[in-house]
Amino acid sequence: MKKILLFFVISYTMLIGSNTILFAKFKAKEDALKATKVFNKILKKREKNFTAHIIIEKGYYSVVSDPIISTKERRIIINDIENYFDGIDDDPILSSNQYHTLRLIAGIGYDDNIYSHTTLETTEYGIIEFDNNTSQISDRFHREIISYFHTYSFENRKWDWNTYINLYNRTYQDNDDVNIFQLALQSGPKYFFNHGSLSFSLLGEKLWYGGDAYLNSYGLNTKLTYKFTEKSNTDIALAVMEKRYKERSDWDSNRLSLKTGTTFYASENYALRMEGGGAIERKINGGRTDVSYNAYFASAKYMMPLWSDTYLTLKLGLESRHYQDKNPNLPKREDTKWRFKSEISQRVTDALTVVLNYKYTDNDSNINSYTYKNNTVILNLLSTY
Repeated sequence: MKKILLFFVISYTMLIGSNTILFAKFKAKEDALKATKVFNKILKKREKNFTAHIIIEKGYYSVVSDPIISTKERRIIINDIENYFDGIDDDPILSSNQYHTLRLIAGIGYDDNIYSHTTLETTEYGIIEFDNNTSQISDRFHREIISYFHTYSFENRKWDWNTYINLYNRTYQDNDDVNIFQLALQSGPKYFFNHGSLSFSLLGEKLWYGGDAYLNSYGLNTKLTYKFTEKSNTDIALAVMEKRYKERSDWDSNRLSLKTGTTFYASENYALRMEGGGAIERKINGGRTDVSYNAYFASAKYMMPLWSDTYLTLKLGLESRHYQDKNPNLPKREDTKWRFKSEISQRVTDALTVVLNYKYTDNDSNINSYTYKNNTVILNLLSTY
């Protein structure tokens, strides 16, 4: 328990720097009630840094507010934290105004429909029915993800500069023509104000498919986050992207998306997130009928503990796509896609977590050849530094 609390406090300190810790020392108290009151005063003085507010708030209440912890253990924890704050100013690393996280994920999985093929036998093309002549092809794969996040806090503590780099690889055992490798970059400033933040980011992505360069994307994203109550926060994000396909210029497109979401915290370990939004994508050139569309989506995600250090996450999502162009012998394509995802995570050590993930996709289209179902199971090892 003490390690959990120290982890969050260290994260908090590295994020906002030791200079901002000087406003108060964490004084030892005889009971959790008095300690909580002192801690709440600390939080109120850091309202301008919303990220730090959330990090240390979760870290504290996950330990000190736990009814299972004995009074003696509470006193030990609080005393350790007081000693930690007393010595922090002498540590050049912990006194830094920079914060970074490295996350490594390695997993193996099974995909029962790697090409998203339909199992329906025919598709009506005008007055003629054509055989789809497709079947589900399954395969095993391994997946690796490397994510790096870096934050630099400026001296006034109202501005951060955030950089996020992500490397993603998925390699199939028998079908290398669907292997995926992706490099994604996001970087930009974030401004903190009372109860919220506003960020701007440059986006870039390069995707290889089947071993060949496939897609380059770049754009801008802005996100506003606001904490309306002590147990909820809301965000809204607007993104503009341009997508350029290698040797497939008739797929090139511009995309505008708007997404909003609210997270509700029933308690420290229970959370519900609701999201909704829409997107408009338009082709730049060419005559393809499967590029330009309007999309609307919504999802709900719930996280809860099962037992010690084990969490269950459930997510249900719905997306509706309405394509804008049509083939003379086919109707305008309309797809309704349901996604269900369940995840069980078990922390093994402070740095290592085992995650079992299941995802089900059901895409229903008014053109049979685009109707399909897919099941994916992945077992991951996740390590954070």
